[in-house]
Amino acid sequence: ARQVLRGVTPTQFAPQQPITRGQLAAILARALNLGEDDRFARIYYDIAPNDGLAPEIGGAIRAGLMMGYPDGTFRPNAPVTRQELAVVLSRMAERLNLRGAIDQEVAERLALMADWNQVAPWAQDGVRFAVAEGLMVGRSASAWAPLEQTTRAEAATVIQRLLDKVAPGEWR
Repeated sequence: ARQVLRGVTPTQFAPQQPITRGQLAAILARALNLGEDDRFARIYYDIAPNDGLAPEIGGAIRAGLMMGYPDGTFRPNAPVTRQELAVVLSRMAERLNLRGAIDQEVAERLALMADWNQVAPWAQDGVRFAVAEGLMVGRSASAWAPLEQTTRAEAATVIQRLLDKVAPGEWR
C-alpha cells in the first residue's frame, strides 16, 4: 500500500530473482522517506540520467545508506550479496537510532560458521548486527553464505523486520 516494494513489472514481483543495487537503493529511499535526488546519482557514471530509479538511488546515496565503488561506478544492476545487505541494514538502523552494542555470544557463534572467513572485514560488524537483531540468519546451521546473492523476497523480509522494530505491525 505504501509502494515501498514494487514489482519488476506491473504484474510480477519475481521474489526469487536477485535484488539489484539500484532496486535496493530505491526501496530504502521509499521506506525511509529519503526523497529523491538524482544529483547524487549522477556522480557515478554508470547511472543513466533516464534511469527511472536514478532519483531514488540518489536519495539513498545522499543519506549515506549506499555508496559506489572506487572506480567511479555504482553498479545499479549488480546483485546484492548477503554481506552487503547486512551492512545496509546496519546503516538503516543507525539512521533509525536502533543500533546497539553487538552481543559477544553472537560474534562467537558467527566466528564458528564454516564460511565466516569469507565475510569481508568491512562487512563483519554489519553481519554481526543483522544476526544479533534477528534480521538475518545463516543459509544453514553451519554457513552464513556472505557472498551469495540476496533474493528480492529476502530483501523485502529483512527490511520489513527492521521497520517493524520502529513501528511494530505498521509495515505489514
